[in-house]
Amino acid sequence: MSEMSVIEEERWKKNEKSVPVELCVVDVSNNKPVQISVPKDEWYKESKNFYFDTGTNELKVQYRWDINGTKSYIFIYMHSDEKKPKSALESIVRGLGLSADLIIYSNDSFLGAPKYQTMRVDDNANEIEITSFHRQSSAEFYAKHMEAKGHKQLYFVKESNT
Repeated sequence: MSEMSVIEEERWKKNEKSVPVELCVVDVSNNKPVQISVPKDEWYKESKNFYFDTGTNELKVQYRWDINGTKSYIFIYMHSDEKKPKSALESIVRGLGLSADLIIYSNDSFLGAPKYQTMRVDDNANEIEITSFHRQSSAEFYAKHMEAKGHKQLYFVKESNT
């Protein structure tokens, strides 16, 4: 596996086509990764975002803590069109030096392959997959986004059979 690196928020936003998908919540109260250190005087703010490239995936890690400052958590988000969410989750947890045992919640419905395809019909009536998403609303949003950009083809959403 290649080295995990911090990326800028703008890069994350540029590569996000819709709404990020929450993968899991990790209790880091006793295992704070050095990559997400937050000065104690910032603990009472709502949250702090970090963005990482694991070499194969880009992930957003949101660091949150309770009002007393005794418990802290990270919420891990993937891009809405992430093709391999399970390996993305494994790579970020490993890259942060954490154990999967610390995951207190995982969004199992999104750990499989994306279920909704944004399709277009070309001039020869061929259906072509543009990209796929984990949420139907994200696929529909992207289809409307493409139409709004002035593309002349027809865009629609198709649910995969897998």
